[in-house]
Amino acid sequence: MTKRIKILLLTAIALMASSLVMAQLKYEKTDANVFGHVTSNNKHVPFANILVKGTNRGVSTDETGHYMLIDLPVLVGKRL
Repeated sequence: MTKRIKILLLTAIALMASSLVMAQLKYEKTDANVFGHVTSNNKHVPFANILVKGTNRGVSTDETGHYMLIDLPVLVGKRL
């Protein structure tokens, strides 16, 4: 192999390794879980969307209006 191909190969390996590390940091599991139900006029609301402010995380309620968010990210210094 030529020197240029070796440099390109090592650069590609370094980029792939760094992206794997970043993916692990981004999706770190936590013990932060939220369970609940959505109601309106004392009736459960099926298929409502629940979004966590400041993140890209969310779920929809089930047919009985209940939802479960698990492994939420830690938001240091932020209020939800």
